[in-house]
Order: sequence, then structure tokens, then C-alpha cells
Amino acid sequence: MARKHWMFVTVALGTLAMDQGSKAWIRTLDLGSELTWIPGLLTTVHVENPGGVLGVLGSLPVGAKIGIFGFAGVGMAAISWLWLRRSPPEALVGPAALGLLIGGALGNGLDRALRGTVTDFLVVGSALFDPLFARLPWTDTTPAFNLADGFLGVGIVLLCLLAARSLWLGQAEAEAA
Repeated sequence: MARKHWMFVTVALGTLAMDQGSKAWIRTLDLGSELTWIPGLLTTVHVENPGGVLGVLGSLPVGAKIGIFGFAGVGMAAISWLWLRRSPPEALVGPAALGLLIGGALGNGLDRALRGTVTDFLVVGSALFDPLFARLPWTDTTPAFNLADGFLGVGIVLLCLLAARSLWLGQAEAEAA
């Protein structure tokens, strides 16, 4: 197996394990339980999110959510497969980013499939962000998220940086990443 495949599989499985382990821990707390680690900056609160990012789509029927998230998951898997297939055997950053994406998507997808909701628990910067989120129609506080969401975000940023790098340097040099 090429290095890129090992990197992809290792990161995807590690991401999935960390996400599911952290959610198992937070589920030992009562729903709504809050632990403040750094006041106004870092709090954990047990929330079951029926929707997507920031609770969007939470009011849709279950069938519609399955269709939307299923379509997004299949699309993400297809793009990941194509990117991984096209990357050179020695590439590490791209496969790691794809591993973050797939591991994060599997973590939240597993929750959605087994529980009907996604367990969220991290609230970062509520003192800074509550005024901003108070203007959104579906929430008035900084939403909670989970490790899978964070891994997805980091994976997206890394892939965007790699894509920008390939435009800047040219395809051949950038693919070596």
C-alpha cells in the first residue's frame, strides 16, 4: 500500500476514534449539562443536534435530512476518492486532509444513523460570538460543535490551501504535497 493510502486510512480511523470517544464521554453527562473550563472561552455542554452545522436543517423531516446528508456524503467520498487517486504515492498532506474529511463525516454520519441526532458539546468563544449568533433566526447563542466538525473544517482548509498552491505553483509541484 502506498504511503498516501496509509496516511489517509490512519487519519480517517484516528479521526473517527477520537470523535466517537469524545462523544461517548459527553453522553455520560445529562443532556444540557455544562462544564466551564475557561469562562467565556471554552465550555462543554451536552447537546443533541437534529440538524447540520449550527443546527441548520434541524426542522426538516427525517427523510429529507437523510437525503441531503446522504447526497453530501456520497459527493464528499467521490471527490476524496478522485483526489486520492490522482495524488502521487508519496503525497501526505492531501491524503491527511481527506482522512480528516472522511473521518469527520463518518463520525457525524454514524451518530445520525444510530441516534437520529449528532452529539455536540464544544462551545468556543461564547463571550465573543454570542452577540453575532443572536442575530441568526434559528439560534441566539454560540452553537456547540464536536470534534468531527472541527476535523471537517481543518480538512476543508487544508484542501483549499493545497488547491490554491497548485494554482500558484503549477499542478506538478503542488501534487507532491
